[in-house]
Amino acid sequence: MQPMTDSAKSVLRDTARRTRMRTMRAALFTSLAVAGIAYAVDGEIAAEGVLLGGIAGALGFWAMSLRLEQIALVRPERLPLVATAWTFYRILMYAVFLWLAYLLDREHSHGLIGGAAGLLSTRVAITLVGIRQAKSAQAGAKPRT
Repeated sequence: MQPMTDSAKSVLRDTARRTRMRTMRAALFTSLAVAGIAYAVDGEIAAEGVLLGGIAGALGFWAMSLRLEQIALVRPERLPLVATAWTFYRILMYAVFLWLAYLLDREHSHGLIGGAAGLLSTRVAITLVGIRQAKSAQAGAKPRT
């Protein structure tokens, strides 16, 4: 495998930064929208759970994307190992946030259900941004910022 040129590294950094920011905006907006719906349907505890889950999902994505970008620039052959390790850390962080959401309402678990909905809403936003970028790349168009 040939080392990356400086211009290729610059393009990768710029693309990763734009994608990360776009994805974070989408994830946080989606979490806020789902929290609003949860508040209207089930009340404050469910909305707080959604926000906890949404924050956990966004933080997990942010940390993993930064780390994977660094590894891709320095040692791309280590990407599979690092991705696996960061997946473990991210799941552990999700578990902590879901536990906190559970503690909001131990009797009915509305906070836990809201936390799971928040995590799911973040994952949906990440997936939709990825699909949009893949379609844009297939069409040969420059991804919108």
